[in-house]
Amino acid sequence: MTSLPYDVLCCVVARASTTCYHTLCISSRDFNAITTPLLYRDIWLDFPSQFLDTIINSPKLGQHVVSLKFNTAISSQSVASKLPPALRKMTHLRHLSPPLYHDLKNHARDILDALGELKELDSVRIERPDAYEDNPIFDALPPLKKIDIDSSKSPIPRLERLILRSIHTLEYLATEEYPLGVFLDRYGQGLAWPHMQSLRASCLPALSITRAFPALKLLHLSRQYPEPESMLWDETFFPSLDTLILSTISASLSTRPTSQRKLAHLHLSTLGIRRATTDAVPIAEFTKIMRCVDLSSLRSLNVHSSNPSDHKAIMIYLHTIFDHCSSLCFLRLVSWGSDPTSDPKAAIRNLLTWMSKLQQLKFVHVELKDIYRRRDDEGYLDYVAESVPEVFSVHANLRVVELKMPEDAKAEFWQWTRRRTAAPAGSIDEPIIFRTLFGNYTEDQLPWDASTIAQLVDHAA
Repeated sequence: MTSLPYDVLCCVVARASTTCYHTLCISSRDFNAITTPLLYRDIWLDFPSQFLDTIINSPKLGQHVVSLKFNTAISSQSVASKLPPALRKMTHLRHLSPPLYHDLKNHARDILDALGELKELDSVRIERPDAYEDNPIFDALPPLKKIDIDSSKSPIPRLERLILRSIHTLEYLATEEYPLGVFLDRYGQGLAWPHMQSLRASCLPALSITRAFPALKLLHLSRQYPEPESMLWDETFFPSLDTLILSTISASLSTRPTSQRKLAHLHLSTLGIRRATTDAVPIAEFTKIMRCVDLSSLRSLNVHSSNPSDHKAIMIYLHTIFDHCSSLCFLRLVSWGSDPTSDPKAAIRNLLTWMSKLQQLKFVHVELKDIYRRRDDEGYLDYVAESVPEVFSVHANLRVVELKMPEDAKAEFWQWTRRRTAAPAGSIDEPIIFRTLFGNYTEDQLPWDASTIAQLVDHAA
């Protein structure tokens, strides 16, 4: 293996699972040189003492660390004393999830000084931010590109000063329940964060805050939002928006929009569609959301429903919109609800029929309880194994199909992948459909993160 060219070895190692890195490091000098930077690139620490000793004693290893996360608080003076010299060795550190440390006054100043020396640091995740309220760590951080704040419902002055210092650098902010008042001036008008591209928040507190993010491309709202017609569907607000994620949100659109927003990526996750005794109301609510979007612009669609009422409403309506999704490349359907009267084979047939309408479709991930709940039909698994590959033969663009399977399928997921092999001279290069079994979610499956999905779709274009 090591007789291969160095650049080929690099490509092989880069595609290896992260669980293999340690084994590769000790297998040969060549693999050690290639894999060590990858092994130390992203560090998650539960027991940091030994790792900090390693970095202090081997400064070259510290130069490989790009992301550092502490999963536990530092409560030991001896461990706290190791943190500043170790941080100073991590000259290329870009992302930090800092540890909680209490009553460490003997080392706090040195830790803050070390943080201030990290010239490439541009991203932090703050867990339990209320614990930092009286801690000067925020004052030691430079202007950042990415800030991820765990749940906090109260403003933290030191944190807000950090956000204000980052007005010309901040590109990504995830706030959970943290209030967004820092983005408004004293008159309630939106200040301008010109480079902000991604915002995750529980809600938008005022219509004027839309002026704070003129370049926003991704908006993720996890709770109810005010004035949805104005904020979300009018393209004069968030004019650059191309990815919208709505989680646990009930539709409350009272009027049909005069125009439809062009979105490349739409995620409707755990829809809180209004409940009713008849199917007409939830179907209408789902329709209200979808009619606000220019379906021909969609390149990825993720729909996640969590109960039988939502599931039935979506499945009845969803296939009617596919005729209009002429650019759809990525489709994910996830439902924990099911229709007890449904026929599992019919559910598979309907799914494959829908896929045939979407001629640009390349990636499909489906977790429907109608399909994966335990079956008594012994021929069901054979039917699935035969039916899915057939759609590849009539759908030239299709690349990957993933299905969550019943418990008796011996694997939680089945994945079919179109691959091309080198054809002998004078013959036609025919694609081969491979089926792979996964016991659980793995990094080899289709991504879930919205930004990663967008990259996948763009790369596949």
